[in-house]
Amino acid sequence: MPLNLQKKGFCGVIDSLTGDPVIVERLHELGFLSGQVVTLLLKTPFAGPFIVKVNDVTVALRSEEAACIEVLESPSL
Repeated sequence: MPLNLQKKGFCGVIDSLTGDPVIVERLHELGFLSGQVVTLLLKTPFAGPFIVKVNDVTVALRSEEAACIEVLESPSL
C-alpha cells in the first residue's frame, strides 16, 4: 500500500518505489530504499506535506512523492 494512504504514526518497511522515474530517483537519493524502515510522523491536511523518518533522517515529502513509496506493515516494529 502506498505511504500516502497510511495513517499518522505508521511504521513499516519500504517494499518498492514506483511511478515517475524522476521522483523515484529523488527518493533514492534521499535514502528511500527497499528494506528501509519508514515512519510517518505527520500527515498535514489539504494535501500538504508528509513528514517522514527514514534512516534516522526526517524528510518532508509531497503527496505525489509519498504515493510512490510502497510500504509493508511490520508487526515487529
